[in-house]
Amino acid sequence: MLRQLMLGLGLALATSTTFAAPAPQVLGKDYTFPNRIEGLPHKLSDFPGLQISRFTTSDGVELTYWEAGQGKPLVFIPGWSGNGAQYVNLLYLLSQNHHVYVLDPRNQGLSQRVEHGGRISRFAMDLKEFGAHLGLEKADYAGWSMGAAVLWSYIDLFGTGGINKVVFVDEPISIYAHQDWSERERLEAGGTTTSPERMVAGFTQGAPLNRLITDLLPMQRAALKDSPYFANSEAFANAFVKNDPQALGRVLFDHITNDWRDVIRHRIDVPAAIFSGEKSNNLPSQRWMHQTIAGSKLFVYTEAEQGDHFLMFKNPRKFAADLHAFLAEASPRPTNARREDVIDSYRLSGVQLRSSTYLGSPALELRMPSSAYQDPTKEELSDRDFMAWLPVDFRDGTIEVEVASDLAPDAPDYARGFIGLSFRIDGQGRFESVYLRPTNSTAEDPARRKRAVQYVAYPDHRFNRLRAEAPGKYETGADLSLGRWIHMKLIVAGSQARLYLDRKPEPALVIDDLKLGPAQHGGVGVWLESGTIAHFRNLQITPAHR
Repeated sequence: MLRQLMLGLGLALATSTTFAAPAPQVLGKDYTFPNRIEGLPHKLSDFPGLQISRFTTSDGVELTYWEAGQGKPLVFIPGWSGNGAQYVNLLYLLSQNHHVYVLDPRNQGLSQRVEHGGRISRFAMDLKEFGAHLGLEKADYAGWSMGAAVLWSYIDLFGTGGINKVVFVDEPISIYAHQDWSERERLEAGGTTTSPERMVAGFTQGAPLNRLITDLLPMQRAALKDSPYFANSEAFANAFVKNDPQALGRVLFDHITNDWRDVIRHRIDVPAAIFSGEKSNNLPSQRWMHQTIAGSKLFVYTEAEQGDHFLMFKNPRKFAADLHAFLAEASPRPTNARREDVIDSYRLSGVQLRSSTYLGSPALELRMPSSAYQDPTKEELSDRDFMAWLPVDFRDGTIEVEVASDLAPDAPDYARGFIGLSFRIDGQGRFESVYLRPTNSTAEDPARRKRAVQYVAYPDHRFNRLRAEAPGKYETGADLSLGRWIHMKLIVAGSQARLYLDRKPEPALVIDDLKLGPAQHGGVGVWLESGTIAHFRNLQITPAHR
């Protein structure tokens, strides 16, 4: 089974092979695939456009790459132990519309075996140098399994300036599961092991493996003889290459112990597609990634569609079609609304809005009339939709803004510096909101300190009703204060909203049952309540790509 997981890919051809030539010439002979599949080559020589080439990295390592086709460049990065041989079907299918490259990482495939550079960051540098070797100013990139981690490292180190669109195929965001994680954290990160050493030993030395050491499902799915496409690419790879477990193991420990959640949250700002399947235990982490990357697309293959860790090899026709469609569609143009000096862009609901300077920065100042103040402990609240809002059509996506609040000179005792984000505003009194009560953070009353962040949905789900029906579910504590900028990032997907404060990696509040439902859509704005002078800047709205 482990041999199947490693895909029989790997390490070392005869030294007599040549490069920068058609594949049969480099490999030394032709090859006949065991299954005849209509529309795909029966022999390797039926694919004359497939070339094998190489280049040398800055640290002197010769890396091999496979290429075919013409058009916009599309670069694949294989997973651990993988190489271009297993991509033969995809190379053929995608070469009709793209110039496709598959880079064999160091110590994998036809690339050189070396004892140095066994780190994901070095693999990312190799990818950077590969693009420079090809003269690529921009390209589409697709990483499968560990190849996705190489892309995350690339983006972390070099940004996305050289990337048009990016694709991640079924890779956990952190294979290592920290022992102090909750089960939710483990699922969202994709953690499958608490012992990297035992996992490495199992994969490279044949030591026993069990479900406490690693996810066994990929091995079980790889062993199934359920796809003639997969059988062909496996047989082709096994006919020409062999694995050297010791060489492969040099990167594996580093790969297992990396945690890429910060990159997913903060560094991916180009159109992204994520592929996973119903028969992959990675699916929860892929859903989390989809919810976190604004505008991303998630493809979930069913079991009938070969939806497991090897979906792109078992069902290459569907994957190639889905990938081509994603790459060919026009990139969404997000509404990045940096409009702090364009007051006319906003609709005002019971408030005054003006340009101002706050803490030395250009901003917008928001106030409400004191005649509208209402004490929620003494009065039945009327509609509380005091906000300045942009009439965009927002349903899912990411909203970011910096807010600050002070108490007005006539602020009542119950004022808390209320300020927040409202979204899916329909202009008829229906909207969702997540807002802050900064003074509650330092209140002597411990109950108040647990109520610094609040979710509400108007008109029917106000804070007092939600607090009575589900105490503590829709509000939480946070480290806030008056008179300073607070960064708010709200990620909305369907019936869920996650609020991040001050760029912290963990959400301050997660709402899994937005009361107006996933179909609600509308504007986005900044909300305030009694006794607050509100300031905001850098409001950005990035709708999800649908």
